[in-house]
Amino acid sequence: MRSIFLPIVFLSLALAPIPAIAGHAQGASRDPGYYDQARVVEVLPIREVVRLNTPHQECWTEEVEHVRHYDDDGAYTVVGSILGGVVGHQFGGGTGRHVATAAGSVLGAVIGHDLGHSHAYDRTYTTMERRCQTVNDYREQERIVGYRVTYDYAGRTYTADMDRHPGRYVRVRVSVDPVE
Repeated sequence: MRSIFLPIVFLSLALAPIPAIAGHAQGASRDPGYYDQARVVEVLPIREVVRLNTPHQECWTEEVEHVRHYDDDGAYTVVGSILGGVVGHQFGGGTGRHVATAAGSVLGAVIGHDLGHSHAYDRTYTTMERRCQTVNDYREQERIVGYRVTYDYAGRTYTADMDRHPGRYVRVRVSVDPVE
């Protein structure tokens, strides 16, 4: 905040008490002064504009399109392997029958796998999804940051900036120093 500025009021030597003059004449330390009340004449607020942010969420529902790829999930390969084994088993004799069954099974699996990939497809579907985003809402606000106070003391007018409203009177420090 702002500092409080109170001017030191110099009074003429005619208003100064005799002991204070005598003390200075003998080289005594400066008079620390005393406190008194001054009448407030005018108080004006000192304003400052500040920018405030009030963030908030804005949400909505929107359609989202998805694509799902379908291809051989292994069923064509398994069925091809079984059918190939059955067909291979029909050929050969003795131990050759086992070799023909195994070869038919492998060949059937390869054919089934290729057939499964040829039947692959994409399926498009739509879902409704909730989306949100943070939106900043800026606004300006005027605030009082202090007061410009005009006051009267001993027939003279003074002005000072203060942190708070002083009321009808303001406290002042009065100090009397000789003019050399």
